[in-house]
Amino acid sequence: MKTGFMKTSNEILGKAIELVDTIELQEKQLREINKKLASIYGDFSPQMPLCAEKLQTQLVFLLDSILGEELASYYLYERPLCGINGGRIIETDGTEWPITTLDELKEYCEHIRTAQ
Repeated sequence: MKTGFMKTSNEILGKAIELVDTIELQEKQLREINKKLASIYGDFSPQMPLCAEKLQTQLVFLLDSILGEELASYYLYERPLCGINGGRIIETDGTEWPITTLDELKEYCEHIRTAQ
């Protein structure tokens, strides 16, 4: 019996990518707010919390499960530390996949899904 509730894997992948983007945008906005608060209040400025830590941890774990290979964690936490050129994933055969944008993340996700 088909209920219509089951999403296709492409729809789930698309929603996972959107959620990664949403988390990243929320983090950027809250960092800017915190910078402004620090400039107004100095050392004792109130801080707007970034995405609730436990919620974000659980969301990213779920996104890693959907995307595979801990890609959400990599994109959100490690890639920003890689500098202006962003990060890259190097496969065992030496193929390099730049992961600097959401589109590149999506492209790599699609690659690993078709390679399985």
